[in-house]
Amino acid sequence: MAVHVEHHGGVCTLTLDNPATRNALTGAMIASIVDQLEGAAAPGVRVFVLRGANGTFCSGRDLSDIARHDGDADAAMAPLLRLEEAFRRCAVPIVAQVQGKAAGLGVSLVCWADMAVAASDASFSIPEARAGIAPSLTTVSLIQAVGRRNAARLCLTGLPVDASAAQDIGLILQHVGAPELDALTNQLTDAVVRGAPQALCLARRLLNDAADVAASERIELAARTARQSFGSAELTEGIRAFKEKRAPSWVGG
Repeated sequence: MAVHVEHHGGVCTLTLDNPATRNALTGAMIASIVDQLEGAAAPGVRVFVLRGANGTFCSGRDLSDIARHDGDADAAMAPLLRLEEAFRRCAVPIVAQVQGKAAGLGVSLVCWADMAVAASDASFSIPEARAGIAPSLTTVSLIQAVGRRNAARLCLTGLPVDASAAQDIGLILQHVGAPELDALTNQLTDAVVRGAPQALCLARRLLNDAADVAASERIELAARTARQSFGSAELTEGIRAFKEKRAPSWVGG
């Protein structure tokens, strides 16, 4: 059981690989993901892709890992809260690439990513209540991602939705046949790395902050972000590159 890390052209791909449990996350796997996301300021990392090996995205949290906490809810939740925070505070965009099953915590990962795409054979479900577990973190993540009604359908019934339905409710951007999934993911990551690093970091922070505050506060958040961005060297370079009809300095190749 592991999280494999691969770097290529500014894209850092994290592959969940726990075949015995269909990529259910253990404490060690959660810690590995957190370490990578918290280290996103490392030179060259412009975007993360989170995917699963073995034809499956993530079937949730490894139940044996939960059992080790022996009923201590705070201890059981602590790794998940740290994981959610790592997603929220990550300095670069995150793309989830879903093939096969995404269940429970696997759906949370999809919600926390900035963008998600899926193979047409993907399915999404929240079965925790059937095991006597209230899907707490996944529920609040889904409400923000797809709204209360759609979250209720998933959390209260435990029934899976397919990729087409997931696209309809906004859980994923698009689904394609499995052979085309890598190309679709690459299309998104290629577009991301053409953006200026600081501008993308500020935009991502604003997306997260604005979603968490009342509408009356969002304008000030936007203004604060604009002040940081407008005074940057990246803006100067972006305008100069536009006038000179060339790619800006942060675009490789």
